[in-house]
Amino acid sequence: MKKIYKISKWLHKWTSITISVILIWMSLSGILLNHPELIENISVPQWMLPNEYDLVNWNRSSIIQAESSQFNNKNIYFCGNEGVFASLDGGYTFTNLSLNGYPNSTYLKRTKSIALVESSDNPYLYAGTYDGLYVLNNTSSWKKLNLPENDSKIVKLVKFGDSLLVASDSHIYVTDIHGQSFAKLPLERIDNNPKMTMIEFFFQLHSGELWGLPGKILFDIGAIILIFLSLSGLYIWLSPKYRHFKHRKNLKVGASHIGWFYRNHLKIGIWSFVILLVFAVTGLFMRPPFIAALLGSDIAYKYLPIPKPTNYWQHRIRNVAFDQSTNKIIIDTRDGYWVSDSGLYGKFSNEIPPVPIFAMGATVLNNDKDGKLLIGSFAGLFRVESSGYYAENVIDKDQPMVSSVRPGASLITGYFTDSDGEEFITTHFNGLQNVNNPYYKTNKYKMPDFLLDNYSMSLWNYLFEIHNGRIFQALIGDYYILFVPLLALIFIIVIVTGVFDWIYLKLIRH
Repeated sequence: MKKIYKISKWLHKWTSITISVILIWMSLSGILLNHPELIENISVPQWMLPNEYDLVNWNRSSIIQAESSQFNNKNIYFCGNEGVFASLDGGYTFTNLSLNGYPNSTYLKRTKSIALVESSDNPYLYAGTYDGLYVLNNTSSWKKLNLPENDSKIVKLVKFGDSLLVASDSHIYVTDIHGQSFAKLPLERIDNNPKMTMIEFFFQLHSGELWGLPGKILFDIGAIILIFLSLSGLYIWLSPKYRHFKHRKNLKVGASHIGWFYRNHLKIGIWSFVILLVFAVTGLFMRPPFIAALLGSDIAYKYLPIPKPTNYWQHRIRNVAFDQSTNKIIIDTRDGYWVSDSGLYGKFSNEIPPVPIFAMGATVLNNDKDGKLLIGSFAGLFRVESSGYYAENVIDKDQPMVSSVRPGASLITGYFTDSDGEEFITTHFNGLQNVNNPYYKTNKYKMPDFLLDNYSMSLWNYLFEIHNGRIFQALIGDYYILFVPLLALIFIIVIVTGVFDWIYLKLIRH
């Protein structure tokens, strides 16, 4: 047993020294990611970002959707992560509309959807942002509209006859053209055994979101504890005074500050090891390749140690469409693909989507110019027949069907049809591309200087890119995908050896 203890002590020392600084950073960033409202007004300038994060040809979701005027097809309105902008000459020049009452914050001005509702004399441009629903009419200034549940994150706007559907990440509302009153749709599920996907469960468990704000605060405290353990461990192992002690018991009774650090490192570490192990294990399964093990698995709510939700859609809606070919509402959520049995007020059942939808959700969910359903995500762009039995891989025609975990060749972030009837997509890395002719050349749709010169990334997104290891792709290429899993595995070794060492010193050696 003593030999095992020596090996365990050596492993604990060197693995913890190896990752302590990274754990401190992951803890700090995790706390801030848990509370975006604390940092929503802070941005990171472009010079602090790797070149891979530059805006080029409308990449990185700078265009998600576009709407053309029915009275003047030269007037086109665009939205994306950089806000809302317009072209009044068919796409040759652009005007920044993200002014005059629009959110200034890089985080809040992200706009997932717009809807142009117009009559000949009074057009209304609606925009769904991370700060709520805004409308622009002929006053040339934006007005924020109050939704019944005070929803802040709007994910989709859908024109539905003379009405407008407004989908947040938790509810769907219907309003008239003027946005004067909003009625919340019931969104009744046909679901006798409500479930949460294992991917969603692991993500919510990792942050504490599973228990709402109290859970987040508890896990924030766990992150603060991890910071203390990392700092105290580094100090103990690297302090010259430590190396002069022949026996660890001298540290326990020593009056010096190193003795205080040692005693509390042991005490706090053993009392908090469960929450630390949750951090490590859930982190291990939140990135490829281990996330694949969670695909297709779920857990019933009745087995979760949480109160029964009052709204099973809460913070789960990712995209919405009204499928003209079937007259049904489709909702893409974290826990699946839901389809109404008829129209607005039908009941929703969970169905297998007709095409793969990447784990991050559908970035495109709407009808094309011919009324066929389009479903796009990082798995590709697919055109679905009304029967649902046939789906065409629109962009990567020769690529075999991909899965919801393995991304396709084209990471779809947006789609629109311009005034000439040409179909365009935007992809995460390469940006704008003509659907029918990837070599299509045009002088239109050049990125305007006001976007290129003022580009910045919200601090929340910047922290997220580091927290999941993606920002290191600039340094280590595709191996970046192993950063988080390797860190989690080493962290598990640190925790297990730390607990074993404590048990040996407390219960076995004495």
